[in-house]
Amino acid sequence: MHLVLLLLHVGGAVAALVAAASALRAQPGSLTHRRAGRVYVISWVILTVAGFILGAADPDISSFEVLNALGMACVVIAMTAIWFKRRLGRAWLKTHYGWMLNSTAFLVIATLNQVLPRVGLSYPDWVFWLMVAAPFFVLPGVIARYDARYSPPKRSRARG
Repeated sequence: MHLVLLLLHVGGAVAALVAAASALRAQPGSLTHRRAGRVYVISWVILTVAGFILGAADPDISSFEVLNALGMACVVIAMTAIWFKRRLGRAWLKTHYGWMLNSTAFLVIATLNQVLPRVGLSYPDWVFWLMVAAPFFVLPGVIARYDARYSPPKRSRARG
C-alpha cells in the first residue's frame, strides 16, 4: 500500500510539473491550455491525497505536508476564479494566473527538496528555507510581466 501511495504521489507531482509547463507554453484559453490545466488540477488532487495519506503515518506535520496543503489551496483559489469569472470581471484572470503560478512554485520547491538529496546533493537547512522564500521574491516580477501582458491598455485622457 505504501509503495502504491508513493507512486501516486510522485506520479501526480511529475504529471503536474509537465502539465504546468504545457499550460504555461500554450496560448491562454486555448484547448491545449485548458486540457493541460485539467491534468494539472487532477494531478494536484492525486498528489495531495496520496501525500496526506502517506504523512498520516507520522504524528508530526512535515514542511512537505505544509507545502502540499498550500499548493492545493492555491489551485483551488485559481480554479474558483474560473468558476466565478462573471462575478469577478477582468480580475478573474489575474487571480487565476497568480495563484496557479504560486501553486507551481510550491510544487517545484517540494520536488527540488525531495530530488536533490536523493541524487547525492546535500545542503544545509538554510538552503531549504531559501528555496521556500525565493518564490516570494521571484513571483512578483513574473506576475508583473503577466499583468503587463494581459491588462487592458490604459487610455490616455484627451486634454483640452
